[in-house]
Order: sequence, then structure tokens, then C-alpha cells
Amino acid sequence: MAATDGRDEAIVRELTIEKPYLHLPVKNGVPRRLMRFVVEGREVREFTIELADAQPDFWVFADVSPFRGKQLQVHVHELPDARVDRSRDLLAAVLGVVAEPVFCA
Repeated sequence: MAATDGRDEAIVRELTIEKPYLHLPVKNGVPRRLMRFVVEGREVREFTIELADAQPDFWVFADVSPFRGKQLQVHVHELPDARVDRSRDLLAAVLGVVAEPVFCA
């Protein structure tokens, strides 16, 4: 589902952090997206990522151990210089991976 966070429209998913690492799917060559982590209403991380919208080339991990037991909101924004117009439904499908995160001990 799309939500507005004050900057622009973003896809937002919320999950409870149970393990120290959150794996994120990456695809080489796709347009970069801005990803933000928000905990307790405070932005704790912001970075760009070539977020996979289909089969990833590889996975990267984010250390979320400082937030264990807390609710993490993952915000994904389209960047204005994106080379390809991707559908928001496709992006939401990618974030389905995040909504059902891969945690690693």
C-alpha cells in the first residue's frame, strides 16, 4: 500500500524486528530507489538501492540488531532520475519480500 510520508509518495511496510539482519533483494542495472528505515517515528537509516523487482542477482543485508523487538517501517521511494517507469504494483510486490522479511541469526 502506498502512504505519504511528507517527502513524496512511498511504499511503506511495517514489520517487527526479530533477528539481527534483514536481507534485501538487489538487481544490477535497475533504477535506484531511496530506502528509509523509520523506528518509533524517527528515521534511523537512508540509502539508495537497486531494489529487485523480480529475481534478484544477489542479496544484501542490513544490520537491524539495534532495533530488535521494535516495529520497523521500511519506506521505498522512486527517485526522480529513475530511467525506467516501474509500476507501483510491481514495487509493492517487491516489498512483499520485505513484508515477509528474510532474517538471519
